[in-house]
Amino acid sequence: MALRRAARVATLLLCSVAAAERSVSIGFAGRTDVVPDGYAPLLAEIQAAGEAVGLQLHFVDLEDESASIYMGHGMGANGGASKAQEVAAARKGDGLILLAGFLERRWRPSLVACAKTWEKQPSVRCPKGFCPGGYLQDGVHDCRSEEAIPTPSYPVPSLSVGGEMDGVVRVSRMAEAWYTQQAVPQHVVKLVPGMSHSDLVVGDALPATLAALDLPSTCGGLAARSAVAQLVVSFVAKKVAEGSYEADFFKPFVQMFVEEEGSWWWTSNSDENGSSGWAARAQERLLDPLPEDVTYGTAADEFHLLSDEELIPPYYRTRHRPNLTVTSGGMHLSSSTVTQLRYVEISVLQAAAGLNGWAVIKEEKAGVLADHKQHLVDDGLGFVSAREIATKLASREMAWKVCGKASSPELDDGDRCKKINEDAYRRALNVSSADARQRFLSAQRPLKMMADRKPTPPAGPWWIWNYLDFKDTGRDVEITSWYAFYPLSGPAYGAGNHYCKLLSPARALEWIYIDSLRPQPHGAKLNKLGTGPFSKESEIGHIGMLAARMLKCTYCFQDFDLQTAEYTRALENFWCPLCRFRHLDPFNAIVEQSGILRHHMFMRPSVSFNLDLPELKAWRKEDQSIFARCIKVNSDITAQVWPTKLIVVINGAEVFRIEPPEEGHVRRDARSPKGARPSGSTVPS
Repeated sequence: MALRRAARVATLLLCSVAAAERSVSIGFAGRTDVVPDGYAPLLAEIQAAGEAVGLQLHFVDLEDESASIYMGHGMGANGGASKAQEVAAARKGDGLILLAGFLERRWRPSLVACAKTWEKQPSVRCPKGFCPGGYLQDGVHDCRSEEAIPTPSYPVPSLSVGGEMDGVVRVSRMAEAWYTQQAVPQHVVKLVPGMSHSDLVVGDALPATLAALDLPSTCGGLAARSAVAQLVVSFVAKKVAEGSYEADFFKPFVQMFVEEEGSWWWTSNSDENGSSGWAARAQERLLDPLPEDVTYGTAADEFHLLSDEELIPPYYRTRHRPNLTVTSGGMHLSSSTVTQLRYVEISVLQAAAGLNGWAVIKEEKAGVLADHKQHLVDDGLGFVSAREIATKLASREMAWKVCGKASSPELDDGDRCKKINEDAYRRALNVSSADARQRFLSAQRPLKMMADRKPTPPAGPWWIWNYLDFKDTGRDVEITSWYAFYPLSGPAYGAGNHYCKLLSPARALEWIYIDSLRPQPHGAKLNKLGTGPFSKESEIGHIGMLAARMLKCTYCFQDFDLQTAEYTRALENFWCPLCRFRHLDPFNAIVEQSGILRHHMFMRPSVSFNLDLPELKAWRKEDQSIFARCIKVNSDITAQVWPTKLIVVINGAEVFRIEPPEEGHVRRDARSPKGARPSGSTVPS
């Protein structure tokens, strides 16, 4: 793996040109992983556009005292736009320009207030004396807001410019910025048709890791830079024109995120407030077709934590269940469902099957915003939509009974959740623009719904903390829903319910517009962490490689190649090493989704690899640590094991070693000295 360039703020000072009527200094910061010269054509284009309207624009360092307007490119730890909004807010300049950027959610007062509630954590002391699972007073994390749309409060006027084909700062995040800023006209969001993230730099200035995530531009760098220059000059001249392009382009996103998903970021909804339109209508889809003489009335939904129960921490409150009501003598049916949007993942082990109140609340809106260890970064790279719409629905058996019809458990047979998810996919396709739909179909990477899966054991916690499964095969993405059906003859706890993990139409829309269009690597295609399809043994790229020895993990249901490892235990007990790592130490939980930085099956006495860690300093500030662990594969349980001898060297310096144990001596884990660098670390061992 190539080392990334050392971090530095990309700045450029351009000399003055001919005198103009008005002179403006713009403090500029590019991406820290792009060389300054990579921005020279863009800045020259902006200067030329300024001269044409009588503006003399000087570009200076972002921190320069002469700057009155601040501009940056890109978001996140390496993004100049993220840095520029901090500087502009501190100095109260005349304006802020965000190229491939947006005002972050931290500028929205309602979200800040929500995150602040996270300071109150569960206590083992409770009204009944002692609550080992943790206790919180109901409503202490209530994130209700009087405003329907979480609008930002930022001290200076801003212009956010996004690209239709930007795969690094995705267009769905720009859509969120546009929607939440409509009530504040001083904060403008504009979209450049066809522009990618790479269009604003020249040559190979963008790091290969980012370039691989970007989408193919449909307008080209020259046209993109020209369009951006006109927008920047219009903003400086305070003449940004209002247009209908953004409203028309973002309409499908508003429909999917607001009307269907009920997004926490686009609306004031939260874990205990609001609803999902899609979840409400999922009940009707589950019951379709109804008996001939029964009609469907209203469909409602409510957001609640799925694990609510009188004996379940930390709130110990009344449980929430779906409900069916009938009128007109049983001929008119209405429904109410219960839903939780899921933006982060915790395991059933971390949640202790619902008995660990500290873990349960990590999925609340306050937890998602404030618990930085969950690594939900607002930089526009990851999905904006919920990972799943987890919904408690009333069963078909229950519906037939309340309508006075003959009912039986067989009414709920078949892949009922799968069919609803297929409808979500079709819904997203139908609202997509003709251009987006054509690009998606040409990419030939569709979503494919698989048969519904029942958790083992088939109990509530295992349904709750098993998430909608996405498996990218390279040809398509296979989506599998977990379901739980409880017949009327079953235990009272769940009788008459049919639970589904639903695909958000907003997630499907993001796949159509963005993620399906990323170029695929040549040669053998492996999904992240090696869980995707392997190249065929007959292919030339496989010559000299070991034949695959595949076992299916009974936890994540992915195929895993044992390589040279042995597994002689019962096949029904096999967990892949990745699942074992995730469940090894619940007190030092792995950050989801990308907490496993690297894994390796040892086949030789030594191995060397590079790790690029641009966010290492930020991780340390958040009290996050990097652990090196070894896991036993040939075991029925999740168990750590260390080799007889191990030496670890980072960047040429030995940081720790494990010597052969003395007889009768138990070796314990120890924290190693700091040896990793943000710009890249070489680890031979």
